[in-house]
Amino acid sequence: MRKLLLAALLVTGVLIQVRPAAACTCAVRSVPEQIEAATAVFTGVVRSITPNAEGFAVSFDVTAVYKGEAERRMRVMTAKDGAACGIPFARETTYVVFAAGQPDALDTGTCQGTTDDASIVLGLTPIEMFLPPDGELPGDVPGSRSLPIGTAAGLLTLVLAGSIWAWLMRARPPRPLV
Repeated sequence: MRKLLLAALLVTGVLIQVRPAAACTCAVRSVPEQIEAATAVFTGVVRSITPNAEGFAVSFDVTAVYKGEAERRMRVMTAKDGAACGIPFARETTYVVFAAGQPDALDTGTCQGTTDDASIVLGLTPIEMFLPPDGELPGDVPGSRSLPIGTAAGLLTLVLAGSIWAWLMRARPPRPLV
């Protein structure tokens, strides 16, 4: 009887603590439907994420525009967390952004379709493309994960020189001991 009472108290305690989870729920839409519903659609790399009262202001270096009027640098708002349909953006990561609102006050979230899967825009023709700012090349951008061309060439030269030296040392006949 004592074990039954203890089990009943334990179950009651667990049930009292259980609260319904807040979750973002969105209607499932195709990419063409997401494009139609958006004010702006672009591909860009996250440069900065700034918290504010409504969520986060995320700044992008835009590389391609598929809809709307996008500039080289765009700022978009998103909610603070996934429960409010916010996107957990990461710096230096490329996203396809579907944004809604006025051109100077765009916002995005999971319901708009924003994603880091760039394959969803394959086959779409951008209406505008942006090159990296002057003086920047892929791999020369701070925080980039790719190896700059100069560093790669230097490493290749070292490996090649070391291989030739090792081959020459091996090819020499041994000296007689005197």
